Amino acid sequence: MVDQGESIETAERLVRQATRLADCSEARWCAVIEDRLFDAPARKHQKRSEVDGPSRDRIRQSADGVTSGSRLPIIAFGVDENYVEPMLVALVSVATVGAVDASVADVRVLHRGLSGKTRDRIARVASGLELDLELIQVPGADASFPVSDWVSEAVYLRLRLGEAITEAPVLLYLDCDLVATDSLRPLLAERIDRVVGAVRSTPNPLLQCDGALPGWRDIGLPADREYFNSGVMLIDLDRWRAEEIGIRSAQFIADHPEHIRFWDQDALNVVIDDEWTRLSGENNVVALSPLMPGLIDQYRGGDVLSLEDALAMEDTARILHFAGPLKPWLDVFPDVRAGQVYREFQAALVDLESAER
Repeated sequence: MVDQGESIETAERLVRQATRLADCSEARWCAVIEDRLFDAPARKHQKRSEVDGPSRDRIRQSADGVTSGSRLPIIAFGVDENYVEPMLVALVSVATVGAVDASVADVRVLHRGLSGKTRDRIARVASGLELDLELIQVPGADASFPVSDWVSEAVYLRLRLGEAITEAPVLLYLDCDLVATDSLRPLLAERIDRVVGAVRSTPNPLLQCDGALPGWRDIGLPADREYFNSGVMLIDLDRWRAEEIGIRSAQFIADHPEHIRFWDQDALNVVIDDEWTRLSGENNVVALSPLMPGLIDQYRGGDVLSLEDALAMEDTARILHFAGPLKPWLDVFPDVRAGQVYREFQAALVDLESAER
């Protein structure tokens, strides 16, 4: 945690840095999105002729909780009605700046009972983005599992990934409250030697920071144990199933609610027991600039990564993640660069859906 007596000069420098992130590269971002999204209609028919396999029936729905076959890498989401809009914004980012289309990866969306209207909307957006998307209905979480004002039970859908997706050895799981800010192709090509590849949490990098997994000492975990953020994960599905990661995590949540602060993320960190591949930080950069300047006296990760460096990572992120209650689609979100980037993708979604009508 940053010392309460940190100098005014340092505090002012950090605030200036957050302000700089709000101002820089706006023109570059507009150009990237215009180039990769708004030229898409002109490329649409060309792409369809280049992609092997069916091109017009790209949206499939599975009611039995198991996917059909895939020969491509898979990107997976878990969603309920509350997070459909953010997920669609994330899809726009994945398909444009993320450089993903039906020739690069298939998309799987786990849900527990979306309405027909919502499913149709997802289908239209995926079609407009030239994504091969399958909706997979799975059982919901235990009703006793904790949720919050900004986190619904959909957060636990990722624990079902192993049983719901059986045709791919490795998949990339993404939370709905993030956007791709660079090509995802290098991340999709990563090789992991453990059950999960993830990025160490920026605000809570070590258990000794005491920001996550309450009571970690009581279950015998070391203070210097690194803690990962589960919002972006490369998952070895064979090992996930063999080690029963989803099942054991759900059981830990049910048996030890006193150790849960960040939902399934806490449980996954316990069950995986430090056997995870460390991915480079740009693959999951938590946006901290919206929390400035109040974060200066509350930031816990300073012994591992300075707040100044954590803020600078937003400008080089591959994935920008809006973890926590302050979401960029809320009116109270501050006018920082991270929010401006998100709003560009929001606007692109509006334009895309308007064009599809």
